[in-house]
Amino acid sequence: MLDSAVVDATVFASIFLREEGWSAHASKLADLTVVCSVPFFRYEVANAVWKHREIPGSQAVTLTRMVFNFAVDDAFPPEQSQLATRIARKHRLPFYDSAYIAQAQARGLPLWTLDRGQAAAARLEKVALL
Repeated sequence: MLDSAVVDATVFASIFLREEGWSAHASKLADLTVVCSVPFFRYEVANAVWKHREIPGSQAVTLTRMVFNFAVDDAFPPEQSQLATRIARKHRLPFYDSAYIAQAQARGLPLWTLDRGQAAAARLEKVALL
């Protein structure tokens, strides 16, 4: 059983928004001993909640609170921003996508993402995928 991984916002959003496959994702997430991410993942997931206008306001507030209370190791030393910038430029990715790859690379952990472009760049950077 894998005990740690860097999890990106697409995975968290799929769970919190109950998108296709969310139950399997939630189960796999629960199996992780340590969940790592980047500091801004909560804002990305909260933004995904905000974009779903069909979610009633009170439910959106509850979901956002859950996202911000979710226990995640999101320490991101400033020097990792240099690695993230290099990855972003090399693969023409947004910085925030490359930050997840940099986090996984720096920690020696697999990356769990539902974003195909990000996953392809991670593979090219020799980052294992969950």
